[in-house]
Amino acid sequence: MIKCIMFDIGGVLMEDFHNEYYCDYLSRLSGMPFDKTKDIINGREVSLGNMGMITKYELEMRLAERLGIKQSQVKWFELYKKHAKLNKPMFWLVKRLHRRYTTAYLSNIDRSKYEYTLKLFGPYLELFDYKFASFAIGMQKPYNAIYNYALARMHMDAGEVVFIDNQEDNVEGAREVGMNALLFKGIEELERELGRITRF
Repeated sequence: MIKCIMFDIGGVLMEDFHNEYYCDYLSRLSGMPFDKTKDIINGREVSLGNMGMITKYELEMRLAERLGIKQSQVKWFELYKKHAKLNKPMFWLVKRLHRRYTTAYLSNIDRSKYEYTLKLFGPYLELFDYKFASFAIGMQKPYNAIYNYALARMHMDAGEVVFIDNQEDNVEGAREVGMNALLFKGIEELERELGRITRF
C-alpha cells in the first residue's frame, strides 16, 4: 500500500533549465567543450558541495581551477538565483496528493541553493511532511544510503513510497532499495503514472 509520494526538487518541483544553461555559460566562458564542462559540473567537486563537505567558496574555487577561469566568474549561486523558477503545476499536484498521502522531497543540493529555494517555496513548504536535502545529511542520490536514510526517518518500508526524479540514475537508485520510482518527463505523464499505482 502506497503511503508516501516523494519528489526531487531540481527538474521536478523546480523547472529544469538551470543546469543546461549554467553548463553552456561556463563552456562559452572557459572555451571548454560543452560535454567536458558538463562532466565537471556533474563531477566530484559539486558532489562534495551537495554533501556539505565543502563550502560554496571552496566549490567555486575548485570549479574555477578546473575550468581555467576566475573564481568570481563561476557564479554558482548568483545564476541560480537569477534563473530558478518554481514548476507551479507540480505544487498544485502535491497539494492534491497531500490530502491523502504523506508528501516529501529528497534533493541533491548545496546549502546556498537550498536556502534560496526554501524562500521560493514560501507557503508551499507546508505541503511537505518530510524534507531531505543532501548537504544536510552528508549523502546524495543515487547511492542507496540516502534512500534508506529517508525511509528510516519516515518509518516506512520502501514499497510504501513512490519516488519521482528526472534523472534516470536517481530513479534506478530508488528502485534498488525497493521504492516505486518514476522518471519525471512532465506533469501529464506523471499524473497518468500515479493514477495507475495510487488513489488521488
